[in-house]
Amino acid sequence: MVGKPDEVLGQRVFGFVKLASGTRETVVAEILQNVAERLAAYKVPEDLRVVQALPRNALGKVDRKMLQTMICENEATLSPEAPKCVERESTAPSLERNR
Repeated sequence: MVGKPDEVLGQRVFGFVKLASGTRETVVAEILQNVAERLAAYKVPEDLRVVQALPRNALGKVDRKMLQTMICENEATLSPEAPKCVERESTAPSLERNR
């Protein structure tokens, strides 16, 4: 799950899923229904996109920044009026030492 840019709310929940081999894409609706039964409404993704593989970083973790980039690229091609994706600066403290 990642945040999809939204002019009103700032971000909306959007999900990506890699289906097991042999699974039809019609299962996506079932996944969303199952999630909606188990999570609070604000946590349920508005949509799920089926991908062949989830992007991974060098440590093997899901690359959430790449997923957000995929959303932004898709939104830009579908609708020029879509909210622009903005790189957010990290608010985490720097690990560099002042000498």
